[in-house]
Parts: sequence; structure tokens; C-alpha cells
Amino acid sequence: MALEDIEKLKEKVKKDPNSRLFVPLAEEYRKTGMLDEAISVLTTGIASQPGYTSARVSLGKIYLEKKMASAAKEEFEKVISAIPDNLFAHKKLAEIYRDSGEKERAIGEYRAVLKLNPLDDDAVSNFETLQRGHVQEEGITAPEPPTEEFTVQGNAAPSSFEAFKEEKESVAERLPEKEDKDRYSLKDADLSISEGNYLKAMSIFR
Repeated sequence: MALEDIEKLKEKVKKDPNSRLFVPLAEEYRKTGMLDEAISVLTTGIASQPGYTSARVSLGKIYLEKKMASAAKEEFEKVISAIPDNLFAHKKLAEIYRDSGEKERAIGEYRAVLKLNPLDDDAVSNFETLQRGHVQEEGITAPEPPTEEFTVQGNAAPSSFEAFKEEKESVAERLPEKEDKDRYSLKDADLSISEGNYLKAMSIFR
């Protein structure tokens, strides 16, 4: 976005404190390196909309950029508490736990990632490495890999995006459409933000 577009976003957020456009605004601050400004925008927005998970996803990302792992962990934990199958939040939590030496919790988060996306090579590698290390520390026989949990159906393996999309659609089919419409719109916004697709996220917020 050009600087004039950022100014337009700022003006819209100023005029309507309940606008969800504060998330794309914060992301633009982040991209220009203005991390403190981004945090200020997000924390102010979250204070008035505490259940808005897209904002927490963005805030967690920025905390990680500022090496504030504990604060980031708190935000991502709140995200998966509200939306248990948020792939991005699970993956970031897995990385945080791994880097802080919390191996069992990291293994649990990587297992959650692989249930949502069995084709995530990075998650597979980290899961297997952590499992081997855990087994060696405990001095017990390694369990069989949980292949059933991560099996992909069909002859041809879908792409990572297709695997995530299919899981999201299957979950949506099991829930009442009317009751969960807003919830899954927010999930789409989370995914768009995590992929850097802020224009799509903005269209969801309007």
C-alpha cells in the first residue's frame, strides 16, 4: 500500500473505533518497521474487541519480530483457545515451545499442525526430531509414528493449501451454518493475514 492508503486507513479507524481495519493498518506499520506503532494500534483495538482473533494473530507475529516470545505465546494461546484449528497459531506455538526447550508441549503443537496439514515438511521434520530426542532422554523404546493421524486419503496427495482447505471445509460442514458463519469469516481473515493477503482481509472486515 502507498502512504496515502495508510493515511486513509488511519482516518477510517479514527472515525470508527469499532472498525476492524485497524488490523491491516497495524500490518502496514509492521511492514515499514514501525513495530511499536503497530503494537499500539493492535492493543488499542483488542481492548475494545478482545475476541477478535485476527488482531491477536497479527500482534503475536509482531511480538515475535521484537523477540518477545512470552507475549507472543500468550496471544497465540488465546487464538487457539477461541479457534482450535487455527493452523498458523499452532505452528508458531510449536516453534516457541521448541525454542524454549518445552519439548512435550512442542510435540503436542506439532502433532496439532500435522492433523491440520499432514504435508507440512517442516512440521514433520521437527516432530520426528523432537520425538527421537524425547525418547532418548526417557530411555524408552520409540513409539511407532502416528501415521494414521496424518494419512492423506486418495491416490494423489493434495497441496498444502488444499489439505488445509479440505479440513476447514469438513469442519464447517459439521457445524450449523448460521451459528458459525461469523466464526469462520474470522478464520478466513486469520488465514489471509498470515499469508500477507491484507486486501482480502480488508474485504472480510467491511
